[in-house]
Amino acid sequence: MEHIEGRWVAQTPFGAIELTVERDGAFDLDSRTGQLEMVGTAIRIADTDTYLPIPQGESWWIPLPDSGGVLRFLRQVTSDRRRLDFASGLHLELPGEWEVGEVPGAVSACPPSSLRPGLPPSAFIEIYESLAPLSAELLEAAMINMLSERTGNSNVQPSVRFQVGLHDVHRFASLATSPTGEQVQVQLWVATSGDHVLAIAQARTEGAAGVTDEEVQGVLRSAVFPSWGRDPGLVGHWLRTERRPSGPLTEIVQRTLDLSEDGTYRRERSSLLEVPEGSRPPTQQPRETRERIGLWYAHDDRLLLSAGLQGYRVQTVRRDGDGLVLDEEGWTRD
Repeated sequence: MEHIEGRWVAQTPFGAIELTVERDGAFDLDSRTGQLEMVGTAIRIADTDTYLPIPQGESWWIPLPDSGGVLRFLRQVTSDRRRLDFASGLHLELPGEWEVGEVPGAVSACPPSSLRPGLPPSAFIEIYESLAPLSAELLEAAMINMLSERTGNSNVQPSVRFQVGLHDVHRFASLATSPTGEQVQVQLWVATSGDHVLAIAQARTEGAAGVTDEEVQGVLRSAVFPSWGRDPGLVGHWLRTERRPSGPLTEIVQRTLDLSEDGTYRRERSSLLEVPEGSRPPTQQPRETRERIGLWYAHDDRLLLSAGLQGYRVQTVRRDGDGLVLDEEGWTRD
């Protein structure tokens, strides 16, 4: 019951109503006590026929007995937790006192006790995320390859699978040597939700304290994944052309975006330098073309373009008549 453990509060015209849930499922709802239990993927009040929906992220909509209405309870995060919000909409919680920073392609975090003057932390985690439709076999192979590259050690233990909260988790293990020559124990914890992949690399210098398995599991348990899907209204070939004068020259920039029904996208940017008439034949005008391909997803008013495990880009999106507006730039259907 770890995924519902904690304090939840609903605001009503008559004041706040508080719901407290313990890890064993015991609950106290405005002085009414009882026991919750998991039945498959549903939550039931023990010894009754009353079922409750699963919380959606930080919200838990709970039906009111005999009234037909529902109350929205919001999870109350204690001050000793720190929330991380990712551009994809993913939310995580870390211990509040941990130091947080950025490394290429990831967010790093470590407890203050692991910091050492002039040396890398003795224990830390790195958080990676991406959107890619990987089968179990491809996920295993990709994560083993990732851990091998990060540690410089091809001897990676096959994954162990188990449940953390609502998440099915794969855990890989390996060893590395730090720049100071110390042996480092490395574990890679991987959870998925649809195409969303969350990977947490846990590193600890041999014999050092800090960043326990339980702390990593707490981070994974707090993970709230967004619900990315596809919007048929965005499917099509979109075009944007800009003219950028600079003295006697004009740069013509043309961008195209193909959003296909199968979820793939192709994005191309070409620029043409328009020179004064008669200065050179048209066939000799300089042209530059860049192209990107990957998968696209939509959620609410956002468009996510994913390059698989290489990262993603999120933009605001809305329809404007027959056109499309991306990050407040107008595109036309070609």
